[in-house]
Amino acid sequence: MKQLTAAKRRRPTTQKMLALYAEQYDFGDHSEVRLTTPLQLVSEANQREHWSARYHRKQEQQGFMEQVLPLAGRLMKGACVRLIRLERYGRKMDADNNTASFKHVQDVIAKWLGADDGDLEWAYAQAVDADGCKGLRVTFLIERQT
Repeated sequence: MKQLTAAKRRRPTTQKMLALYAEQYDFGDHSEVRLTTPLQLVSEANQREHWSARYHRKQEQQGFMEQVLPLAGRLMKGACVRLIRLERYGRKMDADNNTASFKHVQDVIAKWLGADDGDLEWAYAQAVDADGCKGLRVTFLIERQT
Protein backbone atom coordinates (compact mmCIF):
# COMPACT_ATOMS: atom_id res chain seq x y z
CA MET A 1 0.00 0.00 0.00
CA LYS A 2 1.37 3.38 -1.00
CA GLN A 3 1.81 5.93 1.80
CA LEU A 4 0.42 9.39 1.07
CA THR A 5 2.55 12.42 1.76
CA ALA A 6 1.19 15.25 3.89
CA ALA A 7 0.64 17.47 0.85
CA LYS A 8 -1.57 14.87 -0.85
CA ARG A 9 -3.68 14.32 2.26
CA ARG A 10 -4.67 17.94 2.66
CA ARG A 11 -8.17 19.00 1.91
CA PRO A 12 -8.82 21.29 -1.04
CA THR A 13 -8.41 24.99 -0.34
CA THR A 14 -11.39 27.20 0.31
CA GLN A 15 -10.75 29.51 -2.63
CA LYS A 16 -13.91 28.32 -4.38
CA MET A 17 -16.01 29.38 -1.38
CA LEU A 18 -15.04 33.06 -1.52
CA ALA A 19 -18.29 34.08 -3.22
CA LEU A 20 -19.92 36.34 -0.65
CA TYR A 21 -21.84 39.52 -0.10
CA ALA A 22 -20.44 42.43 1.93
CA GLU A 23 -23.03 45.08 2.73
CA GLN A 24 -23.00 48.19 4.91
CA TYR A 25 -26.11 49.86 6.32
CA ASP A 26 -26.22 53.18 8.13
CA PHE A 27 -29.01 53.84 10.62
CA GLY A 28 -29.47 56.85 12.86
CA ASP A 29 -28.06 55.47 16.09
CA HIS A 30 -25.90 52.63 14.72
CA SER A 31 -24.48 51.10 11.57
CA GLU A 32 -24.23 47.49 10.43
CA VAL A 33 -21.69 45.62 8.35
CA ARG A 34 -22.96 42.27 7.00
CA LEU A 35 -20.88 39.49 5.49
CA THR A 36 -22.76 36.58 3.93
CA THR A 37 -20.60 33.57 3.06
CA PRO A 38 -21.23 30.00 1.87
CA LEU A 39 -19.18 28.59 4.79
CA GLN A 40 -20.73 25.34 6.05
CA LEU A 41 -21.07 25.11 9.83
CA VAL A 42 -21.29 21.80 11.66
CA SER A 43 -22.10 21.23 15.30
CA GLU A 44 -19.29 19.10 16.63
CA ALA A 45 -21.22 18.14 19.75
CA ASN A 46 -23.02 15.30 17.96
CA GLN A 47 -20.30 14.31 15.48
CA ARG A 48 -18.63 10.94 15.93
CA GLU A 49 -15.53 11.27 13.82
CA HIS A 50 -11.76 11.05 13.91
CA TRP A 51 -9.93 13.92 15.62
CA SER A 52 -8.11 14.83 12.41
CA ALA A 53 -11.42 15.43 10.60
CA ARG A 54 -12.33 18.00 13.27
CA TYR A 55 -8.89 19.55 13.05
CA HIS A 56 -9.10 19.92 9.25
CA ARG A 57 -12.59 21.44 9.50
CA LYS A 58 -11.31 23.93 12.09
CA GLN A 59 -8.35 24.88 9.86
CA GLU A 60 -10.63 25.29 6.85
CA GLN A 61 -13.18 27.45 8.68
CA GLN A 62 -10.56 29.66 10.31
CA GLY A 63 -8.52 30.07 7.15
CA PHE A 64 -11.63 31.04 5.21
CA MET A 65 -12.72 33.62 7.80
CA GLU A 66 -9.22 35.14 7.91
CA GLN A 67 -9.52 35.78 4.16
CA VAL A 68 -13.06 37.17 4.37
CA LEU A 69 -12.96 39.45 7.44
CA PRO A 70 -10.80 42.21 5.90
CA LEU A 71 -13.70 42.90 3.52
CA ALA A 72 -15.67 44.29 6.47
CA GLY A 73 -13.16 47.13 6.91
CA ARG A 74 -11.58 48.14 10.19
CA LEU A 75 -13.96 47.78 13.14
CA MET A 76 -13.75 48.64 16.81
CA LYS A 77 -13.66 46.30 19.78
CA GLY A 78 -17.07 47.52 20.98
CA ALA A 79 -19.00 46.00 18.10
CA CYS A 80 -21.73 43.49 18.87
CA VAL A 81 -21.36 40.46 16.62
CA ARG A 82 -24.43 38.59 15.38
CA LEU A 83 -23.78 35.15 13.86
CA ILE A 84 -26.57 33.63 11.76
CA ARG A 85 -26.45 30.12 10.34
CA LEU A 86 -28.30 30.02 7.01
CA GLU A 87 -30.12 26.90 5.85
CA ARG A 88 -31.73 26.04 2.52
CA TYR A 89 -34.77 24.41 4.00
CA GLY A 90 -36.55 24.49 7.35
CA ARG A 91 -34.22 22.06 9.14
CA LYS A 92 -32.70 23.75 12.18
CA MET A 93 -30.34 22.76 14.98
CA ASP A 94 -31.32 23.08 18.61
CA ALA A 95 -29.97 26.17 20.41
CA ASP A 96 -26.87 24.67 22.05
CA ASN A 97 -25.74 22.89 18.86
CA ASN A 98 -26.25 26.09 16.88
CA THR A 99 -24.08 28.03 19.34
CA ALA A 100 -21.40 25.31 19.32
CA SER A 101 -21.18 25.36 15.52
CA PHE A 102 -19.81 28.93 15.64
CA LYS A 103 -16.84 28.13 17.92
CA HIS A 104 -14.01 28.31 15.36
CA VAL A 105 -15.52 31.31 13.60
CA GLN A 106 -15.83 33.15 16.93
CA ASP A 107 -12.14 32.63 17.70
CA VAL A 108 -11.05 34.20 14.40
CA ILE A 109 -13.44 37.16 14.70
CA ALA A 110 -12.25 37.92 18.25
CA LYS A 111 -8.61 37.71 17.17
CA TRP A 112 -9.31 39.98 14.19
CA LEU A 113 -11.02 42.55 16.43
CA GLY A 114 -8.10 42.37 18.87
CA ALA A 115 -10.23 41.26 21.80
CA ASP A 116 -10.80 38.16 23.89
CA ASP A 117 -13.84 36.22 22.69
CA GLY A 118 -15.24 36.30 26.24
CA ASP A 119 -15.23 40.11 26.26
CA LEU A 120 -17.33 40.55 23.11
CA GLU A 121 -21.10 40.60 22.90
CA TRP A 122 -22.32 37.69 20.72
CA ALA A 123 -25.79 36.96 19.36
CA TYR A 124 -26.69 33.67 17.64
CA ALA A 125 -29.54 32.83 15.30
CA GLN A 126 -30.67 30.52 12.50
CA ALA A 127 -32.60 31.44 9.39
CA VAL A 128 -33.85 29.94 6.17
CA ASP A 129 -32.40 31.95 3.30
CA ALA A 130 -34.91 33.15 0.73
CA ASP A 131 -32.48 32.48 -2.13
CA GLY A 132 -31.87 28.92 -0.99
CA CYS A 133 -28.28 29.59 0.06
CA LYS A 134 -26.60 27.65 2.82
CA GLY A 135 -23.88 29.29 4.86
CA LEU A 136 -23.03 31.93 7.44
CA ARG A 137 -23.98 35.57 7.88
CA VAL A 138 -21.86 37.71 10.20
CA THR A 139 -23.28 41.09 11.22
CA PHE A 140 -21.27 43.68 13.13
CA LEU A 141 -23.45 46.22 14.95
CA ILE A 142 -21.53 49.43 15.65
CA GLU A 143 -23.06 51.94 18.07
CA ARG A 144 -22.65 55.65 17.36
CA GLN A 145 -20.55 57.63 19.86
CA THR A 146 -22.51 60.53 21.37
